[in-house]
Amino acid sequence: MSTMHTWLRPLLLGLVLGAACDLGDDLEGQPCEVEADCWTDQHCARTPAERTAGLPGVCLAGKTPCKSGAQLGCSCMPDDGALDCSVPALDADLLGYPMMMCEPATHTCVVASDDATSSEG
Repeated sequence: MSTMHTWLRPLLLGLVLGAACDLGDDLEGQPCEVEADCWTDQHCARTPAERTAGLPGVCLAGKTPCKSGAQLGCSCMPDDGALDCSVPALDADLLGYPMMMCEPATHTCVVASDDATSSEG
């Protein structure tokens, strides 16, 4: 059982029982490892690339497979600033999410190479 589960489930249970409120908005976009980390109308969108790298997924509404242009292994558009993988869905500093870039041949978010990151700045 992950550390996240140790504190997240009791917190959610307490909030739900105590306030009987909908936490969907609060949990949208939060890190997750399994479905139970997200609200009832959300799922844990975690790509195979994130699993392989030991990174969390993101709680998303519906059945969206991942957040385009913002998750490792998800689809992207290299010429679109909003979908070019430069802004990860999760806080990179807090969670150690890697710098990403949109791979132009596959249109998939990949870990940015040192060459690509040094030529940008």
